[in-house]
Amino acid sequence: MRLQIKQPAFPFSCLCLLLVCSSWVSALTPGKALTQYVHSSWQNVHGLPQNTVNSFAQTGDGYLWMGTLEGLVRFDGARFTLFNTRNQPEFAHNFVVSLLVDSQNRLWISTSGGGLLKMQNQQFTRYTTQDGLPSDHISIVFEDSRGKIWIGTDGAGLASTEDGETFLSAAVDIPGTSISAIAESGAGLWIGTEAGLLLLRRDKSRIVFTQADGLSHSSIRALYSDNAGALWVSTDLGLDKLEHGRFTPIDLNASRGDDTVLAMLQDRDGEFWLATDGGGLKRREEYGFSSFTSQLGLSNDTVLALYETTDGSLWIGTNLGGVNRLKDGRISTYTTSEGLSNNFIRAVYEDSTGTLWIGTEGGGLMQYRDGRFQAFTTSDGLPDNSVHSILEDAGGSLWVGTSNGLARRSGNGFEMVDESSRLSSGTVLALLEDSAGTVWAGTYGGGLFRYADGLFSSITTEQGLGNNTVNTLLEDKLGRLWIGTRGGGLSRLADGNLETFTTADGLSDDLIFALYEDDTGSIWIGTYGGGLNRYKDGEFSAVTEAQGLFDDVIHRIVDDGRGRFWMSSNRGIFSVAKIELDRAADGELDRVNPLVFGIEDGMKNVECNGGSNAGILGSDGALWFPSVAGLLRVAPDALEVEDPPLKLLIEEVIVGGSPLPDTNKLNLPAGASNLEIHYTATDLHSPEKLNFRYRMQDYDKDWIDAGTRRTAYYSQLPAGRYRFQVQAGYGSNLSNMQEAGAELSVAPHWYETRWLRSIFLLGLLLMIYALYRLRIRQVTRRTLKLERLVSERTAALEEANQQLRQLSIEDGLTGLLNRRAFDAILQDECRRGERAKVPLALMMLDIDYFKQFNDIYGHQAGDTCLILVADTLKKACGRAGEFVARYGGEEIAIILPATTPELAIQQAENLRCRLWELAIPHRGSDTAEVLTVSIGVTSLVPTTGMSPAALVSAADKALYHAKEAGRNTVEFAVVEWEV
Repeated sequence: MRLQIKQPAFPFSCLCLLLVCSSWVSALTPGKALTQYVHSSWQNVHGLPQNTVNSFAQTGDGYLWMGTLEGLVRFDGARFTLFNTRNQPEFAHNFVVSLLVDSQNRLWISTSGGGLLKMQNQQFTRYTTQDGLPSDHISIVFEDSRGKIWIGTDGAGLASTEDGETFLSAAVDIPGTSISAIAESGAGLWIGTEAGLLLLRRDKSRIVFTQADGLSHSSIRALYSDNAGALWVSTDLGLDKLEHGRFTPIDLNASRGDDTVLAMLQDRDGEFWLATDGGGLKRREEYGFSSFTSQLGLSNDTVLALYETTDGSLWIGTNLGGVNRLKDGRISTYTTSEGLSNNFIRAVYEDSTGTLWIGTEGGGLMQYRDGRFQAFTTSDGLPDNSVHSILEDAGGSLWVGTSNGLARRSGNGFEMVDESSRLSSGTVLALLEDSAGTVWAGTYGGGLFRYADGLFSSITTEQGLGNNTVNTLLEDKLGRLWIGTRGGGLSRLADGNLETFTTADGLSDDLIFALYEDDTGSIWIGTYGGGLNRYKDGEFSAVTEAQGLFDDVIHRIVDDGRGRFWMSSNRGIFSVAKIELDRAADGELDRVNPLVFGIEDGMKNVECNGGSNAGILGSDGALWFPSVAGLLRVAPDALEVEDPPLKLLIEEVIVGGSPLPDTNKLNLPAGASNLEIHYTATDLHSPEKLNFRYRMQDYDKDWIDAGTRRTAYYSQLPAGRYRFQVQAGYGSNLSNMQEAGAELSVAPHWYETRWLRSIFLLGLLLMIYALYRLRIRQVTRRTLKLERLVSERTAALEEANQQLRQLSIEDGLTGLLNRRAFDAILQDECRRGERAKVPLALMMLDIDYFKQFNDIYGHQAGDTCLILVADTLKKACGRAGEFVARYGGEEIAIILPATTPELAIQQAENLRCRLWELAIPHRGSDTAEVLTVSIGVTSLVPTTGMSPAALVSAADKALYHAKEAGRNTVEFAVVEWEV
């Protein structure tokens, strides 16, 4: 039986647009530790329909296809779409065993019991035993070098097809009947079964290999022919390598019987990967195999499938653990997995020999040389294992500032410096040797110390220092010492004179974390909350988030020598062209365009640490930054890596809840409403960085920024002809955006037709002419009076209606959405999330001890506090589609469409920190001296039958746990509901 059914889920295939050339590649960099690749995983909670992934394939339009126990899954990098017996009549069974995209870009889908399916030109065709297949239980599909398709079955041998339509059983004697694996090498076609290994030579002769010929076992699990021509054979009892006519057993370093290999892959850089049954993912190294297992983050240790996509990422299908991906990030993170003593890094420094020194929180001082880490701790003479600052002086001595004083390297260890001084028990945050050879030490609370002739002298607020906590130091080209303090602004010491600059002098913030002098003599100042400042020609100017800066918290400023500043913050690392910063500081440029790096680029946590040694440019051109979750290395060519290849498509158009047929021109009926246009850009590498915008020409005045949303909504379009345009690009810079489009037409109602309008217009003109002739003056006066009255009444009515509409959805005190608007929006977002199969997150935020706040400060102050909190939340939740509502009293609800649990928790933590940073005094709080909030978070992909009340209940439950946990915290709860 053969079914050919037009597939409604693939409209507008001809609108695919290649945005960048397919020659772009970014394979996994060889030599990196497995833990240094960027690891991501997807399961049911992220939208994956089923958590067992048996196989992968990628078609020319960029989609990644997955074979699961519940059917065929399509993935564009952001959304999963399921094809199975419930929505595709041509599917007879949902168990998809293997996938193949052949040289003609046809997708072959083998099922267990449903025969073989082929997808070509957006149509599915099913082939069964009635079409010549020996069985409907298909185990594998393979294309040889000549374009011939081979089909292995489970229990009925082998079949093949030359034209993709006619199938013939293989006329060859095969050991066994269940085909488990097929591979091709220079020797011919290799076929693995439960009873042995068969080689079909080019001359059609055959050779059978079994355990008697050197195989570890006759039952074959997987086959792979590597780039060198060797054949790798996985059996029930291990892995063998056939080379030069001999089988050699391979030791996989397995210790728990997890050495059964289920799949193999050699990537474009020659790295050899193994999928094991219980041993996770393995990679061949020079001396054995390294493993990536569940202990390191893999979602399940039974790996069923491996696949390398066109962007160079490695995709890993697991049993019950969903799908995983390893990709190369622009940032390499070094953690305890790579040899660090502690993941909390405070300082990084490179000495004159190129050796890297790393200060940790509690793990001592680390030395990194020749790819190896070595730790120095209190046992080596350090006064404390928390290291904040590092300095190599002109004589080559290494100074180390700790939480318990200052030490200097002596031989193979360290010794305290001047234990009799007040510096010996303080925290040393900053170290600097000036051009005169004087060593300066900035401390926490103890001021600035000067070390000369073996003695320390101090400078404190008594001598005019802005604050006794010194975060960072800089000597400029004129020999002046700049001192960045914590809350006391910026001090400058020149010729013995101390001068301090604060916000009163033009600084945007008095808490200074970073200082840098550029080649023009300008001093750049990184503040904690005031963005980036520049001191030039005696004046301060600032570049902040309002001008496009990624974050107003600047931990460190590093010049890469290529015209860009790199800055670390609590939200990640970002880079901005120096010329843009100068122009923005001069008032010549409205916005700067930062390039932002975070989790998807290789960071384990986006929060970096600040201080005097919070970032360097290494001698090899790499940049190093400390973070709360490891040491970060940014490769010198990080910005030279091109954005990944993607294709822009319009996937589906829905009118009134029903999808339209696949056509290039969309003819919508009269009065068509609730138009949804689903579009996407197939980017499997960095979909989270994609932004979209769209417009309906001749209807929308301007482009509509959709952010990461992949659906355009129109309630109703007037009759006429339109062109829908959608653009996609990376980041906030619109210059790199590319476009796809579709033609639309909306039919007119009968009363909107041209002939009826013409008759009506002619009659109206005749009537006006007659009235004009009969009573021109009277009609004119009455007309003018009537027009004036109508205009006044219409304006008054419109103003009243506008006020009524605003009052119906807006909270009168805070300006947030009210409870009524919240309920309606949550209902709509649940339905939209169900249709689009994207997660929906909800936060419930409560001000801690707000009753006590009102009791102490009064209700007027309480109202002012609520307004300030509301304004802060509205500014922070500015992503398209995010809604903030006053749920009741001091409780605020936040709706976050298309937001996973991880992103929702991260956003909630960001909101909690922002409200903390408002520093609103609260004497009545048992949690802190300032106003704090507790936040409950939940997120899931809405399904049919789920009530929005379940989301609210889960968020309330999480909020309750946050309060029980001591308040000023974020808790997550899973949604529970009854269908």
